[in-house]
Amino acid sequence: GTMGYVMYLILHHKEKNLGEVQFRSIASRAIITSRSILERKTRGTQTMAAVMSVENPHAEDWPRSAVTGFERIASHVIDTSDGRSMGYAPLVTVDQLADFEDYAYNYFLNVRDPPFAEEDIVNSFGRGVWGVNSNGRYRETDGNTTYNTLNRIFAPVLQHNLGNKILMMNWHYEETRGSMIDAMMSCAEKRAQHNNESIRCSFITDFIILNGGAKTPAGLIMQPIYPDADRMKLTGFIASSILWSEALMDVFPDQARGLDCVITSSSNKSHTFRIDEGKASYWGVGDRHDINYNSYRKNITINSEKFYSPESASYTL
Repeated sequence: GTMGYVMYLILHHKEKNLGEVQFRSIASRAIITSRSILERKTRGTQTMAAVMSVENPHAEDWPRSAVTGFERIASHVIDTSDGRSMGYAPLVTVDQLADFEDYAYNYFLNVRDPPFAEEDIVNSFGRGVWGVNSNGRYRETDGNTTYNTLNRIFAPVLQHNLGNKILMMNWHYEETRGSMIDAMMSCAEKRAQHNNESIRCSFITDFIILNGGAKTPAGLIMQPIYPDADRMKLTGFIASSILWSEALMDVFPDQARGLDCVITSSSNKSHTFRIDEGKASYWGVGDRHDINYNSYRKNITINSEKFYSPESASYTL
């Protein structure tokens, strides 16, 4: 009986050690793969920013800057970079707004091939750049915001791979996106002052919920556009959304189950995902992992510092 008990303890210990080794192997592979997924998405925004820079090489031509075939080009870039959706917004001053709106609607209705129908791009208030409040969409006219900003500007979506769904939405109207745009503008000013193209002014937002999308945590990658002939002038940016569940897609083997993945932003906000049969599903707000397994925890910063401004939001898995 004593020998049998001893053998049980030995086998139990070996099984436990094997399980720990397997877990650490699975976890190490998963966190590296998750980081690679986000890097590919980031490189996709860099590619589209380069396209916009070459197609509109002179700063004085902006914000009149639509590119023929944007949706098709963006869709190809998304396919090769594991992206989700991609659009771009020029930066528009209050003085430029009326002329820009005329230009945008002429492009939508008369220049784009195929053109949009009027009813597909006009809101209940009519034509114009818009934001959203408790009553729905409203027209933006003065660049004022509900948060503190030094920039009375607009960042209206001029083209998007999903077509007309959010065209002319002002990405600067609300704080999560708007504060990142302000930070990008501040970074670009520093870049110009030092005449230093190596200063990184790409940003990723803190957690957001996408407009009209899945009600799970997301982020928005923002890649600045500098016209090819005016490399020190920020004229707009490419934005690409990421559902954080996508960073966990196809990174675990099918037999992986019962694992908790917590994604935490630099503002100390967290969301937890549960892995079952290799698939990630959203569990809820906050860090919900079982603290009894803290000794097995592994983590990594998943948005690489080589791509983003030091002032950008960052995320750990």
